[in-house]
Amino acid sequence: MSTPTAADPGAQPGRRPPEPLPPAYYEDEVSLADLVRTLIRRKWVLLGTWAAVMALAAVYLMVTPESRRQFGILSIGMVATEGAGGSIEMMPIEDPATTLARIRDAYLPAELASLSGSDDEPEAGSLTAKNPKETTLIVLEGFASAANEQAVRTLIRKIGERLIADHEATSEVSRERFAARLEKARARLAELRDDRLFELRRRAIRLKLEELKRERESMRDARTVLEQRVKALEARESLIRRELERLARELVQADADLKAAIKGGPAPTTAMALLLVNSQIWRMEERRVRLLAEREVELPTRLAELRKALKDNERQLAILDGKIAKTHLELAALEAQRERDIEKQQAAVAEAEALVAATRSTAWVQPPQADPNKVRPKSALVLALGLLGGGMLGLLAAFLVEFASNPRRNSLARA
Repeated sequence: MSTPTAADPGAQPGRRPPEPLPPAYYEDEVSLADLVRTLIRRKWVLLGTWAAVMALAAVYLMVTPESRRQFGILSIGMVATEGAGGSIEMMPIEDPATTLARIRDAYLPAELASLSGSDDEPEAGSLTAKNPKETTLIVLEGFASAANEQAVRTLIRKIGERLIADHEATSEVSRERFAARLEKARARLAELRDDRLFELRRRAIRLKLEELKRERESMRDARTVLEQRVKALEARESLIRRELERLARELVQADADLKAAIKGGPAPTTAMALLLVNSQIWRMEERRVRLLAEREVELPTRLAELRKALKDNERQLAILDGKIAKTHLELAALEAQRERDIEKQQAAVAEAEALVAATRSTAWVQPPQADPNKVRPKSALVLALGLLGGGMLGLLAAFLVEFASNPRRNSLARA
């Protein structure tokens, strides 16, 4: 007799555990085999739909005329512009977005109107304009049938010519402005390289140097004269001092003689001696006063003026020495400065030449022409799409027909 196990703790002794149920299958489930049987059963629906789509693709290819891409590529001209800091930058004559708007809103309607009724009238909407990203190219393109190719190319050519004509004035102004700048730079370079002009400049500096040296010599001569006059005044001062000392001694002696004459009594000779001594004393006092005035007033004033003139002369000599030294440096640096100026001007000429060369008008990169590699409709692509689309539609039609013809499944779906 069996015993309860840990896997079935509720089992009773003497009874066997129930057998597991087989997996349930529902009648409305669809397997891969059912799908294959459905496709085999509805093969004529699938093939018929597929054939119909391929027939439509073939009809489309037969009724749609073959057209080729007609295109022309223009490059917007470049002009030089001066920035805020004086730098030169090359910029397009016109922003490409503005050019596209001009073509779309002005050129294209005007040219279509001008060609209306003529043999070269293109089909409406046969031309578009675009600007490849980050370029200054304008691509005019359109697809045209063999009968309309020439008309589309004519339209592309006329629009391109109008754009070139409108841009030409702007590029010409820029070219003339920088051409004048180039001529001015070349003239300046020729002037710097001219040895005759350089020699004239050097001679002018030498003449200036000689003039300064002569002026310095004149100032030195004037200083010598002033120094001599100062020495003469100093000698005069010394002479006056000695003369005053002598007069002082003589006045002392005359005063002693006057006193002796007075003691001699009132003799006529004494009176005469007193007159002579008084006269002599008066003359000596008068001379002493004049000498004192000259020494105390006149000589100091004249010496001060001369010393001031000497200081002014010394200051002017220092200024002249500085000018002479500067002129010597200017003469020595003239050749080096000339070489630097020539190099700088050569760079300016090269820059102006580059600007003139870089300034260009709007022009055709590729004139209007047909592109043999781009034809539409593309037969292989249309047939491939018809083949793929027809197969998918055929599968869908087969399953729809199968679903519609199975009433039990429909009733289950409605339930």
